[in-house]
Amino acid sequence: MPRGITVDDPLTHLLENVTKDISTGCWNWTASRNRYGYGTVSLKAIGGHKLVHVAMHELMVGPVPEGLELDHLCRNRSCCNPDHLEPVTHAENMRRGAPYWAERTRSECQRGHALAGTNVRTYPNGKRYCVTCRLERQRIRRAEARSKSPGPGSGSYLKSRTHCPQGHAYDDRNTYVDKTGSRQCRECNRTRNRMRRAARKQGVPA
Repeated sequence: MPRGITVDDPLTHLLENVTKDISTGCWNWTASRNRYGYGTVSLKAIGGHKLVHVAMHELMVGPVPEGLELDHLCRNRSCCNPDHLEPVTHAENMRRGAPYWAERTRSECQRGHALAGTNVRTYPNGKRYCVTCRLERQRIRRAEARSKSPGPGSGSYLKSRTHCPQGHAYDDRNTYVDKTGSRQCRECNRTRNRMRRAARKQGVPA
């Protein structure tokens, strides 16, 4: 039987012990931590004793895939912001923990994007990150959240829709499926790409 305190809403309980840093986006855990600096919590509703960032990911995103573990993209172990966490293999997690000097000399991210210009930004702790990869992770999370959200009538509402939110038809010519399995509108995608190109020409980060 899970050990720990009993609360009606575990997510609310966790958030009550979080301080959000607007400059970094980190959700810093203010309660107990282990000797490695990771936040810890013990609640019956989440199965007993757990690392806070794992519990927060399970509550807000979903279970960590089997065989993977969560990597702190912000390199802040007390952070439990799901947007700063990425499920990776243990080997990848260890590789990402390479010495600071080696990280600073890299010219490309893990997926081959150039770490230069407007595509690279730096956390307050000096850790660089790829803007393209971060935006892609956020896009995938939003798509997954939308696909799981109940709509009018049934849980398959999104899949049954005939038009995108902008009114374009989901027909064979105008529809494609992204990496998450979600339908996407080609016309909307073309519009977004045009806007990004126009913004880049004007020197505005897309």
